[in-house]
Amino acid sequence: MRHYFYRYKRIFKNGVSVMKKLQLLLLFLISTSALSAMSFSEQQTYSKQISTTPGNALYIENLQSDILITGSDKNEINVEATIEVSDLPSDLREEFFNAIELDLVNYRGGYRVHLKTPADDRRFYRKEGLFSFFRGLFGAERDISIYKQIKITIPVEQSIDLDNEFGDIEVKNVQGNLIIENSSGEIYMENCAGVLQLQNNYAFNEIYDFDGDVTVRGSSNAITAKNISGDLNIKASYKPVRLEKVGGNLIIRGQSCDVFVDDVQGKCDVSTSYKSIEIRNVSGELIIDGTSCSITAANIAQDAIIETSYKPLIIEDVMGRLDIRGTSTSVSAKNISKGASIRTSYKDISLEHISGDLDIDGSSCTVSINDVVGNVSVTSSYKQIYVANISGGLKVKGSSSPVTAKFIGKDVIIRSSYKDLRCENIGGNVDIDGASCSVILDSIAGNINVSNSYKYVTISRSSGSIEVHGSSSPIEVDKIEKLPKGGYIKLITTYKPVRLNLPENADVIISLKTKHGKIRSDYPVYIEDEDVKPIKIELGEGNTVVTIETDGDITLK
Repeated sequence: MRHYFYRYKRIFKNGVSVMKKLQLLLLFLISTSALSAMSFSEQQTYSKQISTTPGNALYIENLQSDILITGSDKNEINVEATIEVSDLPSDLREEFFNAIELDLVNYRGGYRVHLKTPADDRRFYRKEGLFSFFRGLFGAERDISIYKQIKITIPVEQSIDLDNEFGDIEVKNVQGNLIIENSSGEIYMENCAGVLQLQNNYAFNEIYDFDGDVTVRGSSNAITAKNISGDLNIKASYKPVRLEKVGGNLIIRGQSCDVFVDDVQGKCDVSTSYKSIEIRNVSGELIIDGTSCSITAANIAQDAIIETSYKPLIIEDVMGRLDIRGTSTSVSAKNISKGASIRTSYKDISLEHISGDLDIDGSSCTVSINDVVGNVSVTSSYKQIYVANISGGLKVKGSSSPVTAKFIGKDVIIRSSYKDLRCENIGGNVDIDGASCSVILDSIAGNINVSNSYKYVTISRSSGSIEVHGSSSPIEVDKIEKLPKGGYIKLITTYKPVRLNLPENADVIISLKTKHGKIRSDYPVYIEDEDVKPIKIELGEGNTVVTIETDGDITLK
């Protein structure tokens, strides 16, 4: 048993030893084949020149190379092509370079750059040898490597129609109708003019100092442009778009790309998704459609119309009207010159320094408003509503929303439930309907009308008529600044006490009625019916009618 086991171990060890030797031999053969196949790279330059006239067109198609185009003051086209080849045996390199063709041929009234290399010639594929075998095994059929660079000089006034891939493009100092298409290669343009139509995928694009209209199209194409005198139209995706100083209108249609814009002299229309949008200094109208985009905008000379969702929106210094349509978007806006309309939900709304009417519809939004020259309308629910320093009137429609309103110039109308309602320093009338709301009013210049239930109503420093209808609501009116001549005070509730403090030298006719409570009065009383304890009081000329009814106690001071 031990003997057979020992033999097995020896065989296994011998097998491992043989395998290691085979592996080493295989690596040696591959390395030897690779070294034998290697060759140094070599490059050669080819040139072509032809006379032309300004205003013609140059056509370049499918060169798969780096291309550099420069405008000059000479009426000629100069083409210089540098070809570098690697991984080609020395016996084939001379044949390869001799087979290259470069020419300028007449085409559509202009010229076309013609460059042909023997890269696709099957003679320049190596199929023999162990090295070639393993390259083919892993899918690397072609053995040679080629790099091409084309330098072209043309008259400044010259149109370009260029279609390229797998190479970078650079164009400088050219004026004309410029059509440039590229894929998997960068594009750089500087100091050009005319009309530019650029399309590029999967690479970076830069455009500087272009005098004319520009259109850029592509996918996964980062874009930077600065100093564009005309209109700029962009379609992009997944990569950043950064633009500065656009002399005309700007349109951006993006998908999942960050957008930064500064200084647009015309209209600015931007749409993208899921990324950030920052826009500053627009002389025309601003339109933004940003699904799930965080948005920052400032210094907009005309109207701003924004639609977004789920991310914050910050905007300031809008000389026109602001219109926002959001879903679960927090909104912060200030310095708006011609009013605003805000629609959003579930997030905070903060607005200040608004000239013009303000309309807010914010379901489950906390709302804070300060300094509006105009009227304000707010619809919200469940969250705090705070409004202050409004020159016009205020309308609030809330559901379970606590409301605070201070320094409102005209009438205030509030509808809410279950939360505290406070109004201070109101220049007009106050009309409140608050089921299960406590109501606190202070310094009200106009008439007061309150309907509530189960919570107290406190009124101080009033100057107009007062009417309160409560259900199980305690009522207190104090520090009346002025009783309206020919006006009234009606305080009606159930089961709870009512307290009224009259000013000195009041001219009133008072009727007090309680079913189950006591009446305490600092004034002489006249009892009309002992069963329900009615009381009549007359003071002065009786210019104001006071009526108090409750099932609880009444206190008159």
